[in-house]
Amino acid sequence: MRGGAVPAAPLATTIMSNGKTAKERYDAKTAVYVSLKLNKGTDEDILAKLANVSSKQGYIKALIRANIANEKKQ
Repeated sequence: MRGGAVPAAPLATTIMSNGKTAKERYDAKTAVYVSLKLNKGTDEDILAKLANVSSKQGYIKALIRANIANEKKQ
């Protein structure tokens, strides 16, 4: 590098003796992963909508919460 600049050190990831990072340990305690399989043919309307949404996770969670609120009203 010119001018004597020192390149930034890569971000360190602390790995504990069990081989997991802090994020992996946090996720194991707090997160649940849900997978969704969509068919390109029969679910093309859903896929098209999701393609135009910036936060797919936020959009899906908002729809579910709206449905829960609607069920409570009934």
